[in-house]
Amino acid sequence: MDLDLGRLRLRPHGGHGGQNGMRSIMDRLETREFPRLRVGIGRPGTDAARHVLSPFSPSEREEIEISIAEAVEAIEAWLDGESFPDVMTRFHSRWN
Repeated sequence: MDLDLGRLRLRPHGGHGGQNGMRSIMDRLETREFPRLRVGIGRPGTDAARHVLSPFSPSEREEIEISIAEAVEAIEAWLDGESFPDVMTRFHSRWN
């Protein structure tokens, strides 16, 4: 929710940001030192839980599908051997 809809952010490590799923992963791995990719869903106009659990509108869905395709491209670049900092630089400049 801290990122605009469709905005992507790669990080080499970080905190859970209050997100229980990420907190659970960190607890299980016993570290916060792992790369992550965040996908923005935007700030809710009302109730946060309702916002997170509601389906995307048609226009939002189009934006999210584009973002997911770009996220896949970034992850594939990293898995194909491009350094994580280089992937961050290349894709963040594209998302900005």
